[in-house]
Amino acid sequence: MRTLVLSDIHENIVSVRRMRECESDVYDAIIVAGDIGNEIAEEFYAVLDSFNCPVFCVYGNWDNDLPYKRKLSKNCILLHQSVERVKGFFITGFSGCPTSWGRNPIHLAKKKALSHKHRGVLSRIERASQRLEEQTQEIVARYAIELEELSKATKDRRRKSYKRRVAKIEERKRSDISTAQIGVTKIYGSRAYSAYQSDELAITDDTLLCNRNALFDLIRASNFPQDRLIIITHERMFRISDEGIVPLLHVFGHIHKYAFSLFKGTHYLNAAAIDNGYSAAFGRKNLLPEGYCDVEISGGQVTVVRRLLGPSQKCAEG
Repeated sequence: MRTLVLSDIHENIVSVRRMRECESDVYDAIIVAGDIGNEIAEEFYAVLDSFNCPVFCVYGNWDNDLPYKRKLSKNCILLHQSVERVKGFFITGFSGCPTSWGRNPIHLAKKKALSHKHRGVLSRIERASQRLEEQTQEIVARYAIELEELSKATKDRRRKSYKRRVAKIEERKRSDISTAQIGVTKIYGSRAYSAYQSDELAITDDTLLCNRNALFDLIRASNFPQDRLIIITHERMFRISDEGIVPLLHVFGHIHKYAFSLFKGTHYLNAAAIDNGYSAAFGRKNLLPEGYCDVEISGGQVTVVRRLLGPSQKCAEG
């Protein structure tokens, strides 16, 4: 089976189109390991629909507004706790990641339960915030009138005395707003809100654990040969073999550095980024240029060819 593997597009639709110009319809499947980008998702799917093969996507932190539905477009399928079969291989995975779970169903359920558990303090914050907004608007309007009256009564607004009076009015306005904020500040400093924050942090890691366990349970229940299993997630999963799971290939991205290795019977492929300099902008200048992977799987062997898409170059093997 031959697959085209992309990851971390970061809304760089220009390079995706350039990649399409370089590639012909020789693939049995396309794998997308997340971070497509909310804004270009539909355009992205349309480009990949021009290939004559299925496209399997997972979401990353750049996809936090995208809906969880199996069919994304004509060819594009969202992988989330589901199994797809291509050329005798089984492809599975889950969407979302701790950086931003987005609309991950497990995370949404946990957030709902969290809001219910802490509904008391959250309701107090909502009421206090609404009251603060009303008070702030009233304070700003009141002092605007005072400043306007002062301005009308002053013949020469360049005089230091006028500027001093304006400064005092602004100082009183800031003081009144600060006093109005005390109610909200007290709630944020309360034990009840601290308990909410602690639980909120905990559900991020708990969501990851629940998604991992759900995926492993799905794999065990499906009972298909793991030497023909491909797992796709946005972030790499560690200690898979400790769960008795030994897939042939684990594809991921998120860390914008291409890497391919074999560990405990599983090939690990970090498909890196097709992001057109986004990595360098965040100080990761030593990472490989934007690119994607051509992956051949045959007889238990996995061969990867890295293809680069530099800003001014045509497609080239890395």
